[in-house]
Amino acid sequence: MANTTDRYRVDTSNPAIRLEERLRQLERQVSDVHRSRNIRAAAMRGGMIRMIDDNGDEYARIGQGAWSGPGGASFEHQLRFHDTAGNVRFLVGAESGMVWPPTRAPWYPVLAPTGTFVPVTSGSFVSTYRVIYTQAADAVRARFTIGVDAGTTGEVRLESGGPHQTAVVPLPAGTLADYHFNWHLGSDGLGITLGTDLSIDVQVRRTGGAGAINVHQPAPLMVTDHRMLEATVTGLP
Repeated sequence: MANTTDRYRVDTSNPAIRLEERLRQLERQVSDVHRSRNIRAAAMRGGMIRMIDDNGDEYARIGQGAWSGPGGASFEHQLRFHDTAGNVRFLVGAESGMVWPPTRAPWYPVLAPTGTFVPVTSGSFVSTYRVIYTQAADAVRARFTIGVDAGTTGEVRLESGGPHQTAVVPLPAGTLADYHFNWHLGSDGLGITLGTDLSIDVQVRRTGGAGAINVHQPAPLMVTDHRMLEATVTGLP
């Protein structure tokens, strides 16, 4: 009697049974691929990959998966690591680079400081402190303290390469106050080239009186996605 079975040991004389068994074989093969820990490369359109530890807790996501930051900022495409309590420890957004933790860079004085501050008496904008940092995202936060002598007024701004400046903030007479700018560089015509260096200056000028504008050492520059800082093109809310 002739052999009527194929390599799946299915009776080829019955097409329905043969098709059913082949579908079962295909299902087993797909399941093996899903269980495999040795996939070297893969591509998919849309979706998300979740990484789960032996306890079933998720610790990483790649791809689509909304995460909300301050002010309701939403990040849809991302590489994200977090602890088992859900606290984000590392987040890169596809749209604008490094999100969390923010990178930081120190400032250095452009003019010789007097004690803990740089004094300015010029009626033109003068650079007092400068930071040079590697662009890892599209926005920065600058924070510093400025003291103004009695009977003297002034102005402060951030500047980066000629026409790229924040709004100007007035400095009232006889004050010692903290100032900060949340500057969305990506919307200011500068463009963001991740991995390249950019410099920013704190500039002040005296607008009235005979005293000095005293700029104290700024806190390290914070660099992150503009949505985390609610940053604007002017640097102000």
